[in-house]
Amino acid sequence: MRVAQENPGAVVVAIICDRGDRYLSTGVFGEESYSQGAGFKRHGDDFIPG
Repeated sequence: MRVAQENPGAVVVAIICDRGDRYLSTGVFGEESYSQGAGFKRHGDDFIPG
């Protein structure tokens, strides 16, 4: 809000991403990826491809 107040006439955009959990059951990801969590990581975790 402060950024918008300090920049009158500007367009301020905030992009907030979700984790995408709802897409795991849509068929976009294969069963193997879903069951093993392949390609997903939490913030701060090391990613080790399987």
